[in-house]
Amino acid sequence: GSYATRIYFREHEGLFTKQLIIPQAKQWALNLGSSEEEAETFSQLHSPREIWDYATALMNKSGILRFQPWVARDVEMFVKTYDIPLNEEYDTIHVRRGDKLEEEARDAVINYWKSQGYTDEDNLPTNYIPF
Repeated sequence: GSYATRIYFREHEGLFTKQLIIPQAKQWALNLGSSEEEAETFSQLHSPREIWDYATALMNKSGILRFQPWVARDVEMFVKTYDIPLNEEYDTIHVRRGDKLEEEARDAVINYWKSQGYTDEDNLPTNYIPF
């Protein structure tokens, strides 16, 4: 499952990112549909975390990673229950299970908005989609 995959990649991270600054890195990014500038940026990364973050962003942008149709449908139905405008930009999409955002993750949400300069815990921005 996903846990075993994550453990495997963490254990072998060095092999996957060692000496990544090679021409193939730029071509790999271009093959995913990146711009020339994005591919150049990707080919210059050193930190394994930055490499994985950027690679993930490129894969997301390319559409390689997609929800299964029934998951996409369920997410769409759930988001519509919030009656929020979908033609606006949002800062983030916070994917959590059930009520974790309101209970277990509440402190993390508050800390994030405090780091952005918001101090009133009862009046935090809602320009993100909690699902």
